[in-house]
Amino acid sequence: MSTVRFSSRDAPKPTPRVFINFHARYTVINSATYGHSPVIRSCLTRSISTTRVVLEDLDAPVVGTNIHLTIATLGAFSARVSENLRTGFAADVEGTPTEIVKLGLRLSWLKRLQNRETRNRRIHQRFALPPLAVELRREDGSLVPATLIDLSCSGAGVRVPSRLPIGTLVAVNGISGHVVRCFDGGVGIRFGDLYSLIDLKQRLVAQSER
Repeated sequence: MSTVRFSSRDAPKPTPRVFINFHARYTVINSATYGHSPVIRSCLTRSISTTRVVLEDLDAPVVGTNIHLTIATLGAFSARVSENLRTGFAADVEGTPTEIVKLGLRLSWLKRLQNRETRNRRIHQRFALPPLAVELRREDGSLVPATLIDLSCSGAGVRVPSRLPIGTLVAVNGISGHVVRCFDGGVGIRFGDLYSLIDLKQRLVAQSER
């Protein structure tokens, strides 16, 4: 099976680079791992393209290391560490032509989704609010301490103590939605439906003040 190794210098027709935070894991591929259970390391994506991925991991492997990488939503592929960074490392993506095409299609879909979310944020005006404690519940029923900081008819900005992956399903005071962006100290949530601001204030603010 043929394998294509793209570098950032000579890759043909690269797809747009997607800046997104996804949970990922990787294993190091070398002779020492043969016949042994590989150590699985967790990391966080910073940017992804069909040629290069940037990952956040303070205990980064050395340049030249081959890794097997699995990224939520995007699947699994091989890569070679090409650069050590202050908070992680960059790696050149490797794979068969079919694998590279599939990765490119998924990245293009993510880029379109990001652009659509950006347009939605422009259409629906967002209003800053005094910090308000709310109940943020994940799909598994677990509660996350959260503070509502802004609101629009299509979503909300919420401060949380730890990062939630893009796409995480949540409910804010019973209003369902999913995480569409991450920022320093919080997340942006898009609701499953559009609401009037009056209705949202009644459901979010009134419930929190009980």
